[in-house]
Amino acid sequence: MRFGATFLTFFVVSFLISGLTASFIIVPLFYEGLGEMLRPTTDTSTFPSMIAGFAIYSVAMAWFLLKSKASDSWLMNSLYVGIAALVFITGQYAILPGWSTLPVSETIGSGFVSGLPAVPAAIAAGFVASKFNKSA
Repeated sequence: MRFGATFLTFFVVSFLISGLTASFIIVPLFYEGLGEMLRPTTDTSTFPSMIAGFAIYSVAMAWFLLKSKASDSWLMNSLYVGIAALVFITGQYAILPGWSTLPVSETIGSGFVSGLPAVPAAIAAGFVASKFNKSA
């Protein structure tokens, strides 16, 4: 029950905030450099892949949140996990231009913005997890 609630919270919060950051930050800031590489908002054919990606990511983040022992505080643990996810995601985006023809600054910049939702999602999921008995 605790894992499911943590997973679901992380999934919903990260998915919703990611949609907002894509619309209001990534497209305005990076469209010129990424242009046709960005999916048109009317094309939903790749949504199943994106949903699966968020689900896989949320499973890992829920597991990390529930296993983190960096602090006695759920808030600090959540912050550590969220920042670690942000750094990891940004690093993954930094690797992409190294083996592809993606533009470096736009790819890394959009990766950083894509990673930002991990921080509030981790905090929200950590809060939810803290409300369950640890043995649940």
